[in-house]
Amino acid sequence: MIIIHAAQLDGSLTLWGEDSDPSPPSERLSEVHHPRCASALRLAEAVGITPENFAGAKAEASIWLPSRSNNPMPSEALAGAALESRAKPRIKPWRVPALRLSSGQAIELLQRCQNGRVLAPGMVLSHDVTYWQHVMLFAAALTARQQFLPNVAQKGENTKAVWTPLYIGDDAHRLAELAKAMPASARAMTPTSADRPPTTPPQAVLKEFIASIVSRIIRLDATEGSPLVDSVHEAWLHALTSADGVVHATAAQLQQLRRQVAEWHR
Repeated sequence: MIIIHAAQLDGSLTLWGEDSDPSPPSERLSEVHHPRCASALRLAEAVGITPENFAGAKAEASIWLPSRSNNPMPSEALAGAALESRAKPRIKPWRVPALRLSSGQAIELLQRCQNGRVLAPGMVLSHDVTYWQHVMLFAAALTARQQFLPNVAQKGENTKAVWTPLYIGDDAHRLAELAKAMPASARAMTPTSADRPPTTPPQAVLKEFIASIVSRIIRLDATEGSPLVDSVHEAWLHALTSADGVVHATAAQLQQLRRQVAEWHR
């Protein structure tokens, strides 16, 4: 039995699997790897990641879990029996093979997972996956009611046109409820290079995921390429519905655009 988990990692919904049968010591990747982690390939087959997309999704991450006697505690009874120990649980990082999903892949998976916890024979969804399903439905409702504004943000070396969800009235209350209900496992993942557990507050993790889902839904009919435009504002408008969202303009024009958009938001 494999239990599929989902956590946010650097803006991407990322999957890892917990196997109810521990690997024999001779087959374990290393001492720092989770002794019951499922392979990335097995995860990909379960959630429908195609072979051509597998290489781009495959990753390795650290998941910070309660552990006793140098062993991670199972997340639930289905994950197997816990080792008997009187040692006090402590949070410890365990390396796991993982799948980093694009926002489109995350939407497709969470839509498939709305008919119960059993995804496929021998594959069960964890409670953190169920949690992200509820968040996705909230993001879809925001989009349907057009509770978002066009915006601009710096993403690495590029300036991108983005969509910023609005949380007003009942939506702000719902956001607070979802942040309070977030399972610890939904934000317990870090890159393998991290030397401490993640500290990003639940609401910040939540907002990042919701923004990615809203943007993906709006861009379902995204266009490709960068057409000839006469101004930075036209370039921004095109980028709001383009696949990559990059605003093509000079540094001075982009600085002016960021200032104007910020003033308009205020």
